[in-house]
Amino acid sequence: MAIAVKKLRHDSCQGQQEWLTEIKYLGQLCHPNLVKLIGYCLEDKNRLLVYEFMPKGSLDRHLFEAGDSTFQILSWDQRIKVALSIAKALAFLHHEVHAIHRDVKTSNILLDLNYNAKLSDFGLAKDGSVNSRSHVTARVLGTEGYYAPEYMESEPTSRPTMKEVVEALEKLQEPNENEGSSDRVSKSKSNKMQYATQPCRVKPNSYPA
Repeated sequence: MAIAVKKLRHDSCQGQQEWLTEIKYLGQLCHPNLVKLIGYCLEDKNRLLVYEFMPKGSLDRHLFEAGDSTFQILSWDQRIKVALSIAKALAFLHHEVHAIHRDVKTSNILLDLNYNAKLSDFGLAKDGSVNSRSHVTARVLGTEGYYAPEYMESEPTSRPTMKEVVEALEKLQEPNENEGSSDRVSKSKSNKMQYATQPCRVKPNSYPA
């Protein structure tokens, strides 16, 4: 059985807390679109996490390094499949677990042999509803340049829920010989979905976590 091992850096000021948070969530949650945590190890200052092995690697490699001998360019259907998989993972977290991942990005989306996508890296995850502000802190966390939609200043009701995103993406997968993919995209859009695709302006020095 192939595994993947993640070793936390000794000099990381958040290493201990992120390691515990990862175990808290992935050690308890079970969903086909969440990466499986097989085990963990703590010895002296060494902290290891053992995951299932995802042979196609992370999504960012296929998007930004596609074309070489290792990473192929993803087709339209594969991209929709990945998006739907992660939307299902987030819908599970938001509506059943009531947790916020807080670091969804392409490098944290892993692919198996059949390009099924799984969400990984729960070190910054936090309990809280997307309809409240309990998951927002004053500390700067996550990846520079990434701004989670949960932190947009609009009212939560103006954003699509992840369940609505799943429904829209499922419509894109519905085969219909009489209409092309662009027609299905148009039919799946609601005002909320259009809003979700608009750029979000972030005020200087206001990068919440």
